[in-house]
Amino acid sequence: MSGKEILEIVDILPKLLIYLLPGVLFIKIIEYQLSVNRSENKFKFIYYILVSYIFINVGELISKFRYGYFDIYTSEFTFGTIVLSIVIGYGVGLFLKSDVSLDALRFFKIYRTNNSSIFADIKDIELGTWVKVYLNDDKIVYSGAFREYENSFDYDKTFIILSSYISYSYAKYAKNDIDECIFVNDRNKTQWVAIKVKNINRLEIDYSAQSKKLKEIK
Repeated sequence: MSGKEILEIVDILPKLLIYLLPGVLFIKIIEYQLSVNRSENKFKFIYYILVSYIFINVGELISKFRYGYFDIYTSEFTFGTIVLSIVIGYGVGLFLKSDVSLDALRFFKIYRTNNSSIFADIKDIELGTWVKVYLNDDKIVYSGAFREYENSFDYDKTFIILSSYISYSYAKYAKNDIDECIFVNDRNKTQWVAIKVKNINRLEIDYSAQSKKLKEIK
């Protein structure tokens, strides 16, 4: 390959970005907002190209309306299309996370959410969520504020995180289900604990009476 051919390839590579980058940014921003596990496969690139094609056509309409012409290889068109994909991706992500999106799904009798995990569904971001976590083998209860979860492809590596927690042992077959052995009995904001999901036997959730999570319960 000659030096001229290499320079031609280097020159055309930035131009090819317009057919891929807008779709990548749009999808990645939505995935990030919804905490979707990011995986790559051969079909994902087809999605990127299709979404980029849509943005190119939208950019074409805008350019023709405003300037009377368009050239997808100009830096202005490329920059404008990329900015448009970022803004719309951010807006779509916000919509999919909103109560409006949830109400729309329920209006069409679709009783599911856009969240990628059950832990995202139970978490009340506005008023907080308190939980009691019962472990399988250790016979320990963790009671605290549900703060975060790590969403992983590998179920064995998924964790939830509690803060301001107390912990105590419990007798599985005892009448009151709780033992006298208390390990942490002072709710301290500086104390956090990560619990592996596969070790959880039961999860009890306590919401505020004003929580939107309860609005559908009668």
